[in-house]
Amino acid sequence: MESMLQKVKEIMPFTEPTPIPNAHDTIEGIFMPRDTIVTIVDLAKSLMIPPSPDRTKDMYIVTNFNNLNIGFSCTWSSGYPQAYLVGYNKA
Repeated sequence: MESMLQKVKEIMPFTEPTPIPNAHDTIEGIFMPRDTIVTIVDLAKSLMIPPSPDRTKDMYIVTNFNNLNIGFSCTWSSGYPQAYLVGYNKA
């Protein structure tokens, strides 16, 4: 069984996605790097955390599950996706 980390294809800088009409509100849209369609999911909205103050600094964690390319949009802070820092308490 593959781990989640093995499903991550790459980390990509923010690219304005093309909106998808009538998509779920956590789906930002799609974009097409290197002839591959990637669906972008707003990770902050999905986890109900505050949105990024500057979208142009966001990154995509691009994964592949069951031959579906999904990019999770997230804000990076101190070298880590902000979503990973939810519940993290600096001592």
